[in-house]
Amino acid sequence: VMSNHYHLVLSIDETRVADLTLDEVIERWCVLYKGPLLVQRYQAGEALGIAERQTVSEIAETWRARLADISWFMRSLNEY
Repeated sequence: VMSNHYHLVLSIDETRVADLTLDEVIERWCVLYKGPLLVQRYQAGEALGIAERQTVSEIAETWRARLADISWFMRSLNEY
């Protein structure tokens, strides 16, 4: 760590990320960010329709990709 920048060595375990369940992806993402209301309803165990469950799955797959993306990590790391 220097006064004006830092260097990191990162490694992504793509197999481990691919093996995460839907709930694990949502849990990890929601540690950092507040998920949309639909995902919050899913986490609360509310009954969801087929289309709503599909949307939750699509959102989680986007988050899965971001959890394994070094660029997304650096973007998040540089936020306050």
